[in-house]
Amino acid sequence: MSEWLGATERYRIEKAGMAHLVYPEGSVVPTGDYRALVGVAAPADGAMGFAALCLYEPKRGRVYVAEEEEFDVAAPVVRERRVEAYPALAPLMNRWLHDYYCAAYWLAEPYYRLELEGLGALTFLPELLPARWPNEAEGLMFLTCLGAAGDLVARAGGRLEQAMTQHEADGTLEAPLKAMLAAGWGLRLLREEARATREGAAARAQALLAAQYGQGRGAAGCW
Repeated sequence: MSEWLGATERYRIEKAGMAHLVYPEGSVVPTGDYRALVGVAAPADGAMGFAALCLYEPKRGRVYVAEEEEFDVAAPVVRERRVEAYPALAPLMNRWLHDYYCAAYWLAEPYYRLELEGLGALTFLPELLPARWPNEAEGLMFLTCLGAAGDLVARAGGRLEQAMTQHEADGTLEAPLKAMLAAGWGLRLLREEARATREGAAARAQALLAAQYGQGRGAAGCW
């Protein structure tokens, strides 16, 4: 786990894909219930791949980029019973399932699903999902709005921050930013789901008041 967050003291896996994470007092991330997901950019043209693990806090809609990891191959390379020193994604995926109850992976390049499906190095069956931004600009705008609202918290000076600074300077889209854009699509869906849940709860409360006190009185007295 990334040191800048502070190591978790314990965690409890909940139903519905939630993990209750307990952090020491003063950590960047507060103790609470989170949904974890990962954005993945595949290795390409000699450049390493990148995975950004995000923690989404439904109550406030805030996102914490908990881990930023580079990788070279999907599974560890073994030659003559010796594991080669290529950073691999599969061991990270296994650890993230254990640490964060994370099984959702949003892919910047949908073809990379073929590399990850059925990996013998995995201890679970991940959800491998394509990011579906209509265009790059819309995804970047979503991340920019999250940051401007203070709802996107990433490591200062980390690879993601460096990639965003590079993009602002010359438009280059490096792997860390590609991975975060992929994660952003999943985060957008989670935020929309949370908003729909809140609106549904409000509508049910209004209907309950209307039924209890009468439509006119309930509406005038409370809304």
